[in-house]
Parts: sequence; structure tokens; C-alpha cells
Amino acid sequence: TLYFPDREFPFTRVYEPRNRSPLMAPASRTSLVAEIPCWEEDEVWRSEDGALIERTAGPLKRAGWIGNGDIIGADVRRLACAYPVLERDAGPSRDAVLSYLGTFRNLRLAGRAGRFAYSWIHDQLRAGREVAS
Repeated sequence: TLYFPDREFPFTRVYEPRNRSPLMAPASRTSLVAEIPCWEEDEVWRSEDGALIERTAGPLKRAGWIGNGDIIGADVRRLACAYPVLERDAGPSRDAVLSYLGTFRNLRLAGRAGRFAYSWIHDQLRAGREVAS
């Protein structure tokens, strides 16, 4: 996983799924996932898939990560509410909700939205394994 905090890049994070599991790409190939944060009302959200793919591929080519002809397929997935957006003074409200939910013995919270926290993908994978075990 690599983060791109520069406005030159339309995405904030790119990761290679096969680094998490070799089953996530065909043999002798790989894949990249680029995350472009936006709101459902944004121009980015409403953009055509092809425009988003080119918007992502261009900076990756300029960075030397991919070359012309390297892309053999692309897909766009829009995930609403993928990350919690907390307000600065959200702590007391969040704590009250988590305290109440903690009273249920058969409920286990997982994920960014379930825990009201921004965290890394490896944290999410670990939390998922913990909930499943």
C-alpha cells in the first residue's frame, strides 16, 4: 500500500492485492487498486468509468509504475460511506453510541464505520479475522 498525498494524483492510495494473497491476481500478472475519495454529489462520483480509469492511469504512467499497453482490464467500483467522516467534536457522541452497543453480548463491531474510526486496511483485515473466529 502506498499513499499519495500530493494533489498531482487524483487518488490517495494504491495497493496491490496480490501482496495480501497470491490468489488475488492471475499467475504472472498483478493488479492495482486506486482509491479516489469523493462524495456522492461530486463530479468525480458522477464521472464515466473510462474517464476515471484514464484519470488514474495517467499519473501512474508518469510515475513510471505502468507503461502503455500494461493495462489489460479495468473496473470502477463506487463505494458509498467507505470511510467514516467524523466531526471534530464527535468524540462524546461516538463514545455514547459505542457504550450502548457494548451492552449487547452478541454484537461485535468491525470495520471503519462499525468502530467509528479511520484505520488501515490491515487493521480491517485483522478485525474481520477476529470477528470470524
